[in-house]
Amino acid sequence: MLSRLELSRPLSILGGLAVFGPPAGSGCHHAPMSEHRTSQRGGSDSEVAGEPAGARGGSWRRNIILLVLAVGVLILAYFFAESFLPRWWAHRVGGQVKGRFSGGIWWGLTYGVLCTAIPLVVLRQAVRKRWNWQRRWQTRIVLLVIALLLASPNLMTLGIVLGNGAASHAGERILDVDAPGFRGATLAGVLVAAVVCVLVQYLVTTRRRRTREVKQLRRRDKERAAADEAAAKAAEQAAESPDGGAGNRHDQVGD
Repeated sequence: MLSRLELSRPLSILGGLAVFGPPAGSGCHHAPMSEHRTSQRGGSDSEVAGEPAGARGGSWRRNIILLVLAVGVLILAYFFAESFLPRWWAHRVGGQVKGRFSGGIWWGLTYGVLCTAIPLVVLRQAVRKRWNWQRRWQTRIVLLVIALLLASPNLMTLGIVLGNGAASHAGERILDVDAPGFRGATLAGVLVAAVVCVLVQYLVTTRRRRTREVKQLRRRDKERAAADEAAAKAAEQAAESPDGGAGNRHDQVGD
């Protein structure tokens, strides 16, 4: 029995210390759990606060790498276009025309009209102000790339005509022999398509402006008619109220 009592006393003392803490005069001081939690939170907050800086640095490095890659791709594309595309395009056109003057005029007008009108329509959609999308700039860039791809036949023909390299001169000789009349017909088609697109855009713009003006005039006429009607009703009420008041006064005097 004594052994059990002696063992139970230290255990009860330890339990009281665990529940109520050490005595005030003792030298043992333990940090509360809240301080440990706040210290842990502070460490995690410092880590979270340090993450955006690293992310920003990584984004800057990624943007620089992408810019360097884009410049390199553009340089390679330029040399490729200068050395390969003029000959390749001249051979393709020569295979379509087959040395016939009528074929050169037909294909020149076809490429000139279609590869000018369709890209202009796409560009018109790209520069519209009614974009409500969140990524409107990305959409405009995509439309610009599509327009350039659609206009690439005329751009390649222009590169053959205006180019000073060996490939451009070789393309001119191929077009002279295998596609006579193609370059002049392409220029005519480009001019016709550009003029037609400008006229259509002018007609559409003027029609929209006139429709807008007609709507504004109709709205103003309705507002004016409503104002005139309200003024007429107010005048009638003002004209009727004095007569009614005078009649009431006459009745009172007669009584």
